Amino acid sequence: MVELDARPSDCLVLAAQNGAPVYIEKKVLDRLEDMSHLVREGEGGNDAEKG
Repeated sequence: MVELDARPSDCLVLAAQNGAPVYIEKKVLDRLEDMSHLVREGEGGNDAEKG
């Protein structure tokens, strides 16, 4: 076990890079707005970048 003192965003990057699980309490998750539509919209890429 390793203890880190880092910003939450940095911790998420470290977890993703190392394949580590990320846990979140249900009460926190329940407060979030569903933004999955933005992910789906972004899957097509940015047409301006395709030029």
